Amino acid sequence: MARPPLAKWQMSRPDPDSPDWQNGKCQGLTPCAPGFAKWFLLLMLKGPSKWTVSLLDSCRYRVEGNQTATSYPNMLSLAFSLTPIPVRLMDDTGLTQENPPPAINETELALGILRQVECLQDLDQVVDGDQGLFEGLVQESTALLKAARYSVESYPGWAEEKRIRFGRAS
Repeated sequence: MARPPLAKWQMSRPDPDSPDWQNGKCQGLTPCAPGFAKWFLLLMLKGPSKWTVSLLDSCRYRVEGNQTATSYPNMLSLAFSLTPIPVRLMDDTGLTQENPPPAINETELALGILRQVECLQDLDQVVDGDQGLFEGLVQESTALLKAARYSVESYPGWAEEKRIRFGRAS
């Protein structure tokens, strides 16, 4: 079975100048996302091995019991990029030239995270708006379930039944 072209799907950022953004209709600032990301940033900066943290394109979606077009997403999927901060050895003898450690600006890192969190992509809306993506996801999930020796005959119908529809009848 040929793999569907899911890698072609890319996330798009909303335009901060758009009327939806300015009228508060962009509900992307999920309250726990910046808090968790800031906690993770501090954890990585304060540990024995220090790392910088940046938030990559991340998503939100609805899970069982909350799967309607009018419900707010209740699950986050946050992706982080971690870069190690080099450790400098101290040469008290002065035989080597010491380079100062790189300056880490926690405020700039935190603001970068906030810019990424501003409007997390709603995966349920993305999937509803792209039939090819939905079909590809069903194929991928079916293959995964089959590889794990689950019965897959009824899975496509179940996935269609559970699919959240926005702006049209279910």
